[in-house]
Amino acid sequence: MNVNVNIGEPTIAEQNGVIRITRKGRVKFAFGEDGEPFDVDVMGVWNEWVQVSRSIEGIDGKIPNDKIVAFDETKRAFVQAKVQDAYKGRQEPIPVLSHIEAVEFLNLIWNEVERLRPFFEPKLPGLLASPASSELRFSQ
Repeated sequence: MNVNVNIGEPTIAEQNGVIRITRKGRVKFAFGEDGEPFDVDVMGVWNEWVQVSRSIEGIDGKIPNDKIVAFDETKRAFVQAKVQDAYKGRQEPIPVLSHIEAVEFLNLIWNEVERLRPFFEPKLPGLLASPASSELRFSQ
C-alpha cells in the first residue's frame, strides 16, 4: 500500500537523492522581550500536558469547580517545569512564569499541534477526502 503524505516538501530527486528529516514540530519559544529562546518539541509537550490535564478532569472531560484553582496552578507548574528543563546548563536566570504566560504557552503549543495535524493524517489513494462515515454491505 502506498501512503502519500502531502507536507509541501521537495521530492527526493529535488534533494539530490537524499531524504532529509526536517525539524517539524520543534519550535523556539522565548518569554518576554529579552528572554532567551529555547527549543520545544510541541507534540511531546502537548502529549504530556494532555496526560496531566486528564488526571484532573471529571468524567465529562470538564474541570470540576472545586479543582479549578488547583488546575490553574498545575498549568503554571507544568509549563514552569518545561522552561526549567529547557534552561538546564544555561547561564541566564530561569524566568518565573505567571499563570497567563503559562496559558499563552499552552495555547501556542496547541496552535502548532493543529498546524501539524495534516502531517499526521496521511491521504490514502482512492479514499474519500472527507472523514464522512461509509456504509458497508455484506453479501451472503
